[in-house]
Amino acid sequence: MSRTRKNKYLVDIRNHLLEALKDVLIPPACPVCRKPSSAPVCTQCMQAIEVVGGKLCPRCGTSGQGETCTNCRSSELYYYQARHFAYYAKTIKVLVLRYKKQGMHTLAGLLARFLEICYNSHYSAAPIHYLDGLPSVPMARICRCLESNLKIPYANNFKKIGPAAKQKFLSAQDRRLNPQGAYKVARSLKFAGKNLLLVDDIFTTGSTLNCLARLAKRAGADKVYLLTLARGV
Repeated sequence: MSRTRKNKYLVDIRNHLLEALKDVLIPPACPVCRKPSSAPVCTQCMQAIEVVGGKLCPRCGTSGQGETCTNCRSSELYYYQARHFAYYAKTIKVLVLRYKKQGMHTLAGLLARFLEICYNSHYSAAPIHYLDGLPSVPMARICRCLESNLKIPYANNFKKIGPAAKQKFLSAQDRRLNPQGAYKVARSLKFAGKNLLLVDDIFTTGSTLNCLARLAKRAGADKVYLLTLARGV
């Protein structure tokens, strides 16, 4: 065995031992409540997830009477339909914050799994050719996981070209205008005649995703479906 291969072998052994010792010295914990848990999220925290269900607005997925909501009737929407896994509260809120703000990158697979469940509930019969998301490193990780789970190619076709203020600090009207000019489609021909699944973590007013849907439609996309982890409350 060469010295290089031997060193690599020793490093691999050391890493395996460190992982084993970590579980002995520091038992796996629920990322939400921090209590010991052998599952990715403990039973109590999983039960606290408020899944979006019931009669939904056919367009934006807001809970209601199953009819198109007032906001959708008065807005210019470029997406065909939007669906959301759960409400942005309790467990889901903590998981998103742990993932995006505290750098718990290992949560990407779990969050992608929640999105997959929502996809299977609403879009499994839809002919979707590509999935894509807001251009950011955290969302790219989730999209890569979804690409593997759903067997839908990740287009990675949106680019950020300008600044946009944080949406949470803006009024509803300003949120609709804020994303305009901040993004572009990198390769227009890629979306031509295709159906697109746009993925994001939180849907509040939907203005940013609607902006991306508009860009995709201008690039020739047919239908744009939205899939988000959480619906703002």
